[in-house]
Amino acid sequence: MAGGAVAAGYAFLCAEGVWARMRIHAQHPPLAEQEGEYGHGDGEPITLVMLGDSLAVGIGADHPSRTPGAILASGLAAIAGRPVRLRVLARGGARTRDLPGQLEAARGLHPTAAVIVVGGNDITHAILPGPHDMITPLRQVIAELRATGAAVLVATCPDIGTVRPIPWPLRSLAHRASRALAREQATVALAEGARTVSLGYMLGPLMSARPGELFSADHFHPSAEAYEIAARMMIPPLAAALQLRPGRLAPHGRLSGSLVIRS
Repeated sequence: MAGGAVAAGYAFLCAEGVWARMRIHAQHPPLAEQEGEYGHGDGEPITLVMLGDSLAVGIGADHPSRTPGAILASGLAAIAGRPVRLRVLARGGARTRDLPGQLEAARGLHPTAAVIVVGGNDITHAILPGPHDMITPLRQVIAELRATGAAVLVATCPDIGTVRPIPWPLRSLAHRASRALAREQATVALAEGARTVSLGYMLGPLMSARPGELFSADHFHPSAEAYEIAARMMIPPLAAALQLRPGRLAPHGRLSGSLVIRS
């Protein structure tokens, strides 16, 4: 009986995910305008690639300058004193199994740094038939990036249990599954020499407490404000992975990307 209830719960969670993606794709325009060079200064630009799903794209942000990639690129450029070239290879709806294909597109870019945000869609697809390897592709992609000398930051699976359109008790199941996947991702990332940031632990409680501000209009993706909080969390470990010394970023006020040169 209990097993049937859990299976039915995950089936409903999967259906919620499909329904959400249909709504989301209709509501959010592409944010490709965020790609290009940020910042000024001498020296070879840092090439930053964003891999993963819609959170790496920044779906839900109200402007390309307020996506996580744009904010990260702008922040890194300020710390490094040289430009950062941003390329977004992440795609909405992507799962961990899609990372190798995104890495294939990144090879010709010779990235200096990569940020990987993935896992939410793996949770909502977990009930579908077939294999669901949520770790091996991540390990392989990190290992290859590190072998080329790229700095890698993995923002682990967000807490899908904060998504209010998913009713209780399914949100509880989603919460536990998200946390379990995030722990596995962090273990693998650290073992392969990447840095990690826990979106679930660091951002999840805020999104639960302030859903009106930190979720976008679709009630599934983060808002621009939430992306800014997440990006601020990511800048110090990413700068450290690049052996940069983080300066003092303004603790308050909007931190948005300033696109200087279109690629």
